[in-house]
Amino acid sequence: MKKIIKSWMAVVVLVLPFVPVQANDTDDLLLSLYPKGGKSFFCKSKFTKINSRIRSTPLYSLSYVRKELGCGTDSQCQSNSRYRLIAADLHNLYPMQASVNLKRRNAEFGNIAEPEVPAAIKRGCELYKSFQDLEPSDALKGDVARVYLYMATTYEVPLKGEFKTMLEWHQLDPPDDGERDRNNRIEAIQGTRNIFVDSPEQASALNL
Repeated sequence: MKKIIKSWMAVVVLVLPFVPVQANDTDDLLLSLYPKGGKSFFCKSKFTKINSRIRSTPLYSLSYVRKELGCGTDSQCQSNSRYRLIAADLHNLYPMQASVNLKRRNAEFGNIAEPEVPAAIKRGCELYKSFQDLEPSDALKGDVARVYLYMATTYEVPLKGEFKTMLEWHQLDPPDDGERDRNNRIEAIQGTRNIFVDSPEQASALNL
């Protein structure tokens, strides 16, 4: 099974039709997905433009990608076409408050285990943090898991976080209409879809 999946992943990477852009151009790229504005991912703050308060933010951190590619800093990695392709993938980009993204650093997605007491990363936000773990609300767990599964299978980067946890989150919070609509809009812009939104059952066949 693992060999079959890797073969499928390699094909996906080769046929992605969208053109890599500079990672720092992703604010404009994300705005093309939300031309009339929208709400930030975890905190549901309304926005009409991408600015210093709400930025285009990778859900799957690009620091993981840079480490995997061994290309150095973001500016150093700009010469790597694979990095630019990954950095520009709208399936991984979300409008997020800059202050929230700052607090996400040095923590990974996972279930916060007792006796740790989770605290909202920011008042009114659906993301909770302990010393090392980030746990979204149940309503967003599937969204996070499907992005992570997509990134791991499309680009052969480390999943980051336990596969068992991601699969549980994926099953706990199935794709909803908003997620399917986002998937459709991304296809219209960059020509690709997240298979785990279209066919959730595909996740159970993975061996990550």
